[in-house]
Amino acid sequence: MDDPCTMPHITPYTEADLFRLAVHEVGHALMALAVGYASGATIQIEKCFDRSATGHLGGLTDYELVEDNLPTEESLLNRIAVGYAGMAAEAVVSWLGPWGPAAPSEVTSSA
Repeated sequence: MDDPCTMPHITPYTEADLFRLAVHEVGHALMALAVGYASGATIQIEKCFDRSATGHLGGLTDYELVEDNLPTEESLLNRIAVGYAGMAAEAVVSWLGPWGPAAPSEVTSSA
């Protein structure tokens, strides 16, 4: 089978892109678990960017949701927190690390 990343409308992500996508999705997953929005989470990262795609473009976090039949103010605020957590994780990682948006190989070699 051909590598889907070699098709004309598809571009492979760089290591830096994949690292950023992973940090973003982990942010969503950690917040979902921390606030009790989910009891589990599975993260999927695509290795290529498909310009013709209409769904998630690089990553996806799938949740095992905690039952919430009658949302409360707290549970609604938790949902919002989960939504923003991906961007927050990216900001924290780029702020804390000397690598900023660099590739993970640079991160591990400096440790």
